[in-house]
Amino acid sequence: MDVMSTYEQALHAERKERFDEAYTLFLACAGHPDCDTGEVFFHSGWCLEQLPHGDRNEVVRLYHKAILAAATPSCKMNSLFRAGWVLMQEKEHAKAADLFRQTIEYCAFVGMETETYHQAMFWYAVCLEVRSWYLDALKWYRCVESLVSSLNPESRYRQIICLNQVGLYEEAINVCHSFERPPPTGFNSGRYGELQSLARHERDLLRACLHPAMMKGAASHVGG
Repeated sequence: MDVMSTYEQALHAERKERFDEAYTLFLACAGHPDCDTGEVFFHSGWCLEQLPHGDRNEVVRLYHKAILAAATPSCKMNSLFRAGWVLMQEKEHAKAADLFRQTIEYCAFVGMETETYHQAMFWYAVCLEVRSWYLDALKWYRCVESLVSSLNPESRYRQIICLNQVGLYEEAINVCHSFERPPPTGFNSGRYGELQSLARHERDLLRACLHPAMMKGAASHVGG
């Protein structure tokens, strides 16, 4: 078997989104000394992940094998992140959080402050929030807010939810007010409009709870 020819065929099938075919071809290359083992396992996991009938446990197993065999930082980083992503989709939030945290730490160690690094920070915070670790989640959302303009609005909105959960209502209102500003350059305007509406709704609920007399007076003034 010409394994390098098979590997190139697998990459071609993957690019054409023929994931079933690519998955089979990549597995045929596994363990061959002429192939990068980590890359083979990563691509095998990626292709299986794209298949609706793909076994999620097998996907994670392949990514873990890629993590162990990775010869390049990018392969290890991507394998860590994808394993975390799949586990998060399966609602295995504790395991997903651990892998996202490993992604963050590894990227920092090798100096790869990439989009994947920033995404790992955000989804790590989401996993912490889901597990009710609201103060820890807040720390990471604030970090993402300051570092990544493309994730800034999403991080701010999640902060509102976390602040509500720990009873920091006035601070939550202040974050709600931040949505009165225009979106960061390049951020989807439709999505920003959705976040603005959600933030206004949260702000009004908080004001009604914290300052009921003021809200009642404002409503009477509008009605009168």
